[in-house]
Amino acid sequence: MKISRQIDLNLFHVFAAIMKHRSVARAAAELSLSPSAVSHALARLRQMLQDDLFVRSDTGLQPTPRAMELSGRVNKGLQQFEAALMAVSFDPAKSPRCFRIAASDFFAIYALPHLVQRLSATAPQVDLQIFPVSRLDLARQLETRTLDLVIGWFDKLPGFLRRAPFVEERGAIVVRTGHPLTEGEVTSERLLAFPHIVVEFTGTAPERGDGFVEDRGMVRRIRMEQTLMDTRRGREAAARVAVTVPYFSAVPPVLRVSNYVASLPYRFAREAVAGGGLVLLDLALERGAAQIDIVWHMRDDGDPGLRWLVEEIRNAGATAVAALS
Repeated sequence: MKISRQIDLNLFHVFAAIMKHRSVARAAAELSLSPSAVSHALARLRQMLQDDLFVRSDTGLQPTPRAMELSGRVNKGLQQFEAALMAVSFDPAKSPRCFRIAASDFFAIYALPHLVQRLSATAPQVDLQIFPVSRLDLARQLETRTLDLVIGWFDKLPGFLRRAPFVEERGAIVVRTGHPLTEGEVTSERLLAFPHIVVEFTGTAPERGDGFVEDRGMVRRIRMEQTLMDTRRGREAAARVAVTVPYFSAVPPVLRVSNYVASLPYRFAREAVAGGGLVLLDLALERGAAQIDIVWHMRDDGDPGLRWLVEEIRNAGATAVAALS
């Protein structure tokens, strides 16, 4: 089989998109092309490679053995080509690049304003898309370039992911003004006797009692402070979780009208208390600080644009911490 040296690289972008979605329509949507244009590109690829590449089935387009053989090499080649272009062309002041980030509303409320302020001055054409961390398959989304970065609380990461520290944050227990727990000594027994409102990002029960779940080797926390350590008896005790919500910002309004108890990031809790109607409880329980990280795929280690953005996010986090200290 003889293939022309003048190959249209866009054909392989179409191939990769169809492999990812197993659908011409969804591939067209990702590439901002019409379905007919994608079908035409696929026809050209079939003719060039002398293989059907994809065949129809009840579950969508299924790749042929030849397509499966090509897939890894095509993806790797496209990634190397894109990295080579970015290495010589990324200039924050001129780049129109769009970065896709998954993060909680803690990041969106406290660090994003500082990040946008920085980018408005130094990278006015760079766009950001912030998505919730509600998906369980964040590792896969990083692999498929659906996301560029994920910001969260991680235990372990698979070898193909990298991390950089964002900020450290400790928890704080918050209740409404006049709550029974504001009178007398706050013990773990009293604390656990009241219903709790818990932030749970995914709507899926965590696999571990500490609120973590594993996805392809990525172990991240999806449930915030479900359990408290009874330090006097040396065992873990669970409170009744009366309400779960996907956002930290949904917690303070509920606390103000109930006898619920919540654990929130300390800086978030302090700002909520400053808004009135809430108090922080003074506890003698051990509650260490947690490291929140920025995570990306290892193939992007050589991407100067992504490295620049990671540092900008870290600087925005440091500014937010200083402003709230």
